[in-house]
Amino acid sequence: DRSALLAQILLEMEQLCDPVIHSLNNAMEEYRKACSTLGKAVKVILTGGGSVQGLAIAIAADGALCVRKPDSSVIEIRAGDVVHLR
Repeated sequence: DRSALLAQILLEMEQLCDPVIHSLNNAMEEYRKACSTLGKAVKVILTGGGSVQGLAIAIAADGALCVRKPDSSVIEIRAGDVVHLR
């Protein structure tokens, strides 16, 4: 029965993927805890030119740095040089 076979394959794939996903989620949470940039005023020099200044507030699930700009908008930055401001 194709339906039973597919259900079994999907179940086994889920069982194989769950530990990997759990491990990745734990690693990301540990990274967030250890990140000295979060909560700091930063200036990010963007790879394409220009810069963004604001408060580093979070690390997105894909690793992007979330920066709250002075106008309260939030931008996700995936590439750039981060400078901590005083």
